[in-house]
Amino acid sequence: MPGYFDGVPNFDYIDRNPSSQNISDYLTVKNLFKRGKIHDEIFGSSDFFETYIIEGDERPDQVAYQVYDDETLDWVILLSNNILNVNTEWPLTQYAFDKYLLEKYGSYENLHSGINHYATNEIKNSSNVTVLPAGIKLNSNQWKTNGPWIQTQNSKILEIYAGDGTTTSNVVTVITYGSGITNLKVGDQITISNIKQEDYNGQHIITELVSINQLNTEKYDVKIFTYELPSAPEVATPELSFVLNDDGIPVGSHLEEVRALLSDSTLSGNSYYFEYFDNFSKILNQVPTGDFLTSVTNYEYEIGNENNKREIYVLKRKYLNVLLEDIARHMPYKKGGDQFISPTLKRGDNIRLFE
Repeated sequence: MPGYFDGVPNFDYIDRNPSSQNISDYLTVKNLFKRGKIHDEIFGSSDFFETYIIEGDERPDQVAYQVYDDETLDWVILLSNNILNVNTEWPLTQYAFDKYLLEKYGSYENLHSGINHYATNEIKNSSNVTVLPAGIKLNSNQWKTNGPWIQTQNSKILEIYAGDGTTTSNVVTVITYGSGITNLKVGDQITISNIKQEDYNGQHIITELVSINQLNTEKYDVKIFTYELPSAPEVATPELSFVLNDDGIPVGSHLEEVRALLSDSTLSGNSYYFEYFDNFSKILNQVPTGDFLTSVTNYEYEIGNENNKREIYVLKRKYLNVLLEDIARHMPYKKGGDQFISPTLKRGDNIRLFE
């Protein structure tokens, strides 16, 4: 079957080559501005197409042979997917792809270990409604300013108890390990998490804050603050996930922590959270970074882009003649105008006459 360019009409363009001796010499070229297209009624309907997955190093002509038993119809494959540049819009060969990746990222370590971006995981509320869709692309510099992404300072909990630790009350005392969270003050909201006794967890308002060097002060500095619960918890001193060694240093998994929203932009936060009100109630949930974000390496990003090129649409074979007849009607020039020579040829003005 004739190829695409066999049907493209010609255009006579004045010969500007220095070797041209005659002022009226013309070069005949294909009129690439006369581009074939699939009729909008066909192109806009999925009924006329079916999906095709490009395998390995398959070229457009090989796909055309698989679909139409005619490799010269490669242009139909490209036209069906509005592909203008095969070098960038068609999957690369494995050799070319590997070369491209190494040139772009410089080393296999940067390629496979470097983080390209982060993608969100789906988060649903208690009513099974999606509050955070999956697949949203985020760069690290978007977290501080983009909507519900909040930056926090975190500190591990060294001790936590209600009342005096023996007789329980609704006043809870928290002692944080290390230097604690900077710039805390009475009235700030903090979040307690991972305490085995659930009564202690959640968001609370600081009622008293005192910085005191005590409890093995030669080992570490601590911060102590209190908050109040609606009622006294059953357990005065909840069990923590670590123990103190002989030197008074916490060892173990140390899961329990306190965190506060970072309000001072000059400070450096420990982690990020996705924050949302559950089911439009006053219950504010904070989902940690590890649960709402997945890191995407440079290689995963590039292979994903490349694989997206592999799923294409091909015009169903039974509609092929409709396209060919439509292209055949569209390509010839219509009679009229000074440039018209024939249905397959137009001639440009001789600009040499005006020089």
